[in-house]
Amino acid sequence: MIGPMSRLAQGIRLGMMALAFGVSLAFGAHAASVLMPEEFVISHRGAFTPGGLVVLQLQADTQVWLNDARVEQLDGQAMIGFGRDAELTQALRFERALSWPRKSRQQSLAISLTPRAYPVQRIEGLPQKMVTPPPEDLAKIRQQSILKKAARQSSVQENWFSETFQWPLQGRISGVYGSQRFYNGKPSRPHFGVDIAAPRTT
Repeated sequence: MIGPMSRLAQGIRLGMMALAFGVSLAFGAHAASVLMPEEFVISHRGAFTPGGLVVLQLQADTQVWLNDARVEQLDGQAMIGFGRDAELTQALRFERALSWPRKSRQQSLAISLTPRAYPVQRIEGLPQKMVTPPPEDLAKIRQQSILKKAARQSSVQENWFSETFQWPLQGRISGVYGSQRFYNGKPSRPHFGVDIAAPRTT
């Protein structure tokens, strides 16, 4: 779950994940505490925290790597996303092509992510059938997983991630990014989105 956005579409999805837990509402909250080398980075914004994302505006002819994996860029902008349980120590490497007599210049930078706690809810005493889905539900879950995996294979070469994300509607937030429930002591899959309560057919 840790690594650069190998596809810009993945960056867009991580942007929505960040929005889900309010990261984009304070998009520069953690950015100011991380100094970027001006020789490689013009500006940056985002949250250096697990589940956060950072957008870099790079100098011309600059490439960036996160933990030795090259980060794709578009129009001089690169997005870096950190998984929900990302290690707090990350490594960035910059390389900029130069004219004669020096072909390029490189610099490595160690990044410390700000620790993050997620809401945890423990529910005990549930009937087993409410903890383990019945076969018909499992079949539906597997089919939905196949469809989601197929959709995530697509890539869109657009820099939508550079714009401000907007809420699809206003309503009560009934589920937040990164939260997790334990049913009878058994952990469920962490929540990787945001739930907004609204009337049916909204």
